[in-house]
Amino acid sequence: MRALMLLGTGLTLLVGSSCGSDSCDAPAGCVRAGKSAGACQCLEWQTVAVNTAPIKFVVVSITYGAIGNGSVLSYGWTGPESSLPAAASELGGRLRAVVREDGAAEHTAAMVNTELGELGMGPLHPVTPESAAVLLAWGDGQGSGSAWGFRNELDVPGLSADAITVWVNPTLTVATDFAGGRQASWSWTSVGHCFWPNELSCEGPHFLDIPVEVLDGTRSSGDTHVAEFIATLTPAERTAILSYHPLYDPPGRDPATLKSDPRFLPLGTASVDDAGSSVPVTTWLPCQGDLSDADVEVLHETEIPFLGSQRLFLQHSVLSRLPTCQPQQPGIALATSTPGCAVAADVYVDRAFGTLLLVATEVASSCTRR
Repeated sequence: MRALMLLGTGLTLLVGSSCGSDSCDAPAGCVRAGKSAGACQCLEWQTVAVNTAPIKFVVVSITYGAIGNGSVLSYGWTGPESSLPAAASELGGRLRAVVREDGAAEHTAAMVNTELGELGMGPLHPVTPESAAVLLAWGDGQGSGSAWGFRNELDVPGLSADAITVWVNPTLTVATDFAGGRQASWSWTSVGHCFWPNELSCEGPHFLDIPVEVLDGTRSSGDTHVAEFIATLTPAERTAILSYHPLYDPPGRDPATLKSDPRFLPLGTASVDDAGSSVPVTTWLPCQGDLSDADVEVLHETEIPFLGSQRLFLQHSVLSRLPTCQPQQPGIALATSTPGCAVAADVYVDRAFGTLLLVATEVASSCTRR
């Protein structure tokens, strides 16, 4: 295992109101003391325990199908020469780790400015002191970034086109210091199997795109490595992954409730038929100004078993790779080759992952669907 990213509470406590003019005496458990604004403080506490959290996976994105059998959605930086619809956006998820203990204060991890892994996709980028973004695609609109595109095969694909991207070889250790502060270290494991044909590629975080219908058991996977990963999951773990999809939280959720869900931003309506299409402007802004750890908007939370009265939570907030939010513009191009087909849909941005969700509202009988 190799630790590349540190998280911590950033805890600094006063060690006394009086101390020498040039030095401070460190109290028990304090490794290093010093002065700040004339007061003695403990700058570094002794680590008294290190524990590994049994974390098997981290959900880092959800992608959804469009409407129209020739439609394409794109994310990241497509560039002027790309065949994908123009996009300057981000695809991934922003998360933080929180430790809660019965009868004690909540401890939220803080981020050190280090990237996790260099696989060409999916490194973890610090955003705020307490959060980081796992980026699968991104673009700055200035010619830098990467892109993903998703093409429809059916006019109304339903859940058959939806997939959840999962980090399948994470490790997370949590250290507790003398003063009760906590630090956590994200890394990856290359021991055993990381569900990749070339085990040498396990030297870094690895991700699988898992169809929603494979997770819920509607159909089997044609991908050997996805099938192998699915076989390691308990029913509760499958449910935990599926709970990130809005129509499985709760199962069979009425799509009309998305309008009042802060995770989903309504953009307008889209339509497509064999004569043309109409789409809303897809530009959206993750926040006004800068993101703050003081007032985090938690869009999804998953509990991870931990120690005794201590509970570890993985929280997802609005996606942004920078603390100062930049406008995002996912790409969308709708088309159908089915004679007589006409489809209309409400369009949303999933703010947790930066992806477009289209919910069909009118469908002609001739349209291909599932």
